[in-house]
Amino acid sequence: KLNLLREFTYSQVSLPNSLDHLFSKAIKCVILLTAVFFCNFASAQNLTYTTNWLGNSGALNTLYVQPEMHNLWVSPEGTSYTNTWWDESHHQIGVYSASGAVLPHLSIVPFGSEVGGNSVAVFAANGTSLPRFLRSNGSQSGSATVPGTAIMGIAANDTEVFVSSLNGRIYVYNATTMAAIRNFNIGGSGRLALDGAGFLWAITGNTTIKRYSNTGVLQTQSITLPAGNIAAAVTVNKNNNTLYVIDRGTNQNVKVYNTVTTSPTRTTDFGVVGGILSGPRP
Repeated sequence: KLNLLREFTYSQVSLPNSLDHLFSKAIKCVILLTAVFFCNFASAQNLTYTTNWLGNSGALNTLYVQPEMHNLWVSPEGTSYTNTWWDESHHQIGVYSASGAVLPHLSIVPFGSEVGGNSVAVFAANGTSLPRFLRSNGSQSGSATVPGTAIMGIAANDTEVFVSSLNGRIYVYNATTMAAIRNFNIGGSGRLALDGAGFLWAITGNTTIKRYSNTGVLQTQSITLPAGNIAAAVTVNKNNNTLYVIDRGTNQNVKVYNTVTTSPTRTTDFGVVGGILSGPRP
């Protein structure tokens, strides 16, 4: 059979004897390995085994925690809502109580990482779509389509939702009906926060955070971070109007500003300079 195969293979090709010998050896090796494979396969098919989600352990478990969290909104009573670009088990929007308990998640398949909310609802980026979820039962109740190619930030109160688009504009929607109300240009795109007076703080560049009225009028208050810093996120404690900026630049920490409704003053930093990369390295 080997000779027949070799003659068939060489029916239109003439090779030197040395190559002919090598071909013969190669064919024998293939036949031997094939026989070994099928013998092993036949003996192994009765083995018992178990499988699990090594990278998503507990994916179907009620205590599942997302491996990634790209954004976070915390309600006044301390419930945390997180969003992530993708999660294999479709737990994109995780919900966690103030005590750390895992609560029923909001399951969508988003292509965005922004999240915000108010006393009634949670708003989460899903591409350029902005679905609204009721906090009482997690069901979706309305949505809006945001112009541009990506949602960059969300901030809300009980009447309006402010959305930053990659096209450099802020789009404002009714927080109940999700109807579009107005929009205005800020010349940049980034995450948003509302202060205790109802004014909007917007990251407009790597080191710039500006304050606007809810109709888009630029205010005199603004924050400029030192060179090398990069503003990644911003939030405001509405009880005392303290503003926090996450710096993902060289310092890798949080900048704290007081009196932001009148004259923002940097008072302290939270976290060591360099973040988790600080200190000696092997």
